[in-house]
Amino acid sequence: MKFLLPLLAASGVAIAIAAANASKIALPHIKGGYPAAATFEIVGENPDNAALATSVRGSRSGRRLKMSILGTADPTDTPVPVNVTLKFTDKGRVAATSFMMGYYGPTNTAPAKFKKKGSLLTFTLKSGTGGASIVGTPIEGSVSYQCRLSRNQLSITGSGFIRPLPAGTPLAYIVSIAGARQK
Repeated sequence: MKFLLPLLAASGVAIAIAAANASKIALPHIKGGYPAAATFEIVGENPDNAALATSVRGSRSGRRLKMSILGTADPTDTPVPVNVTLKFTDKGRVAATSFMMGYYGPTNTAPAKFKKKGSLLTFTLKSGTGGASIVGTPIEGSVSYQCRLSRNQLSITGSGFIRPLPAGTPLAYIVSIAGARQK
């Protein structure tokens, strides 16, 4: 009986460590490119269309997922860069380089949290401390996104507001990105 006590204690410690290291949210193990079509619209202006190169890379352990979106919106008029990187962790956190999903390039973005239900990720990105800047104009804003990601499809929709600083009128902002996996 005395020899069983250390064995039970050791197995209890191993179970406690395994439970502490378990992922809270299992992210998909997906790697690939999703050429996508996108529409960026600041309500009251003409929407900008874009052809984007989207790459997704999920870790095998399901702890991290990285999504990169690059391209140019409205190349026939005035080209507008689209450049964003999204990093999701199993702790329910998302880090982004732009709260406007890359429209006008990287902007100052606050850390955020996401929720996962099936293949749907929902999160809200806000401008970071001190706001962001688009073509020299300081702005602030908040945009709520829904990202549906599967092995064959990628869809990101978002809506929210942006507001020029110091005392501009809030403008509605809508994003729609959809793509199919490159084979």
